[in-house]
Amino acid sequence: NCAHLVDDVQYVYPLVNCPPDACSMKQTHFTNKPTALDTKDSGNFGPMILTGTVRSGKGNFSYCMGKLQTLCTARTGVALYPGSLDSDLAVSYELPVKGVIRLEKEAYGGRAPVSLLPCAVSGTPGLIMRPDPNADGTGDYPKTIVEVAAQVRLQDALNVSDVDFVTIKVPD
Repeated sequence: NCAHLVDDVQYVYPLVNCPPDACSMKQTHFTNKPTALDTKDSGNFGPMILTGTVRSGKGNFSYCMGKLQTLCTARTGVALYPGSLDSDLAVSYELPVKGVIRLEKEAYGGRAPVSLLPCAVSGTPGLIMRPDPNADGTGDYPKTIVEVAAQVRLQDALNVSDVDFVTIKVPD
């Protein structure tokens, strides 16, 4: 991977050959899946950028949004489009402790609590939505799948479809 610092954000790109002056000897070069890099590990501080591949979801987010919409809008000030963009990362991603908005199942009448994390997908503001079962490994998705909702249908707004790459900027 070749990492470049731009606007205090560490970007990671999968590359076969990396210019010698652009990488440290400690980096590994991958040619298969996009990666995630925690900028703390690199000595740089700031937001983390996750790079993933768009993939089709199960299509059940619109059902959940019917229950979550009112509470989500009240807690975040954002009315979300009833659908999500799913991104498949090369590594597991754990939501941070700080900055997460919790929606308890009793508050919205759902089956499980949901954690929300503000983010930006390829520059478009959104929220990572992770139900507790997905966070603890017993849900529909592994921790390598990140579901993002926004005010717009992200696939249309970003002109992406399955196997396209997206970047997700999350707080550090």
